Amino acid sequence: MNQYKSANFAIDGCFGKDRIVLTQTILSPAIYTGQIPATMEVLLARIPTIFDNECTNYHRHSFYNESKNTEIGHLLEHLILENMKLVKTLKCGKADYSGVTVWDWEKDKKGTYTITIYAKQSDRELFNKAFNKSVLVLEEIYSTQRAGIAPALLS
Repeated sequence: MNQYKSANFAIDGCFGKDRIVLTQTILSPAIYTGQIPATMEVLLARIPTIFDNECTNYHRHSFYNESKNTEIGHLLEHLILENMKLVKTLKCGKADYSGVTVWDWEKDKKGTYTITIYAKQSDRELFNKAFNKSVLVLEEIYSTQRAGIAPALLS
């Protein structure tokens, strides 16, 4: 997998037999969605079906509630999973993917996440499409913070 880097975050990844492991490092001061007020508006405008994702989290929140103030790496995980599902559903009628995001800020730099997406080798092309779409959404979220503009103005 290729690397991705912007002013906001960097991502390295590798494909395994049944998973893709990404390391995302946030380069922006905002490492939680709650630090970027337009997050929810961008998600509702660009990928509202993300809120239907099942999410296992400490507080047992729905993904809608969790996404109001979750780690950026966790959001990226769900963006990729939802984009993979949407693309695959167009081809096959149904799809289901899972993933997990972990971090250890005692060991790694604060804002570093390890994201594992469980998918077969045959899904690599699908993953690449979903990854690219997901990065665009995440970059749009960050751009609203820098520009100080409402997401509706980005349409």
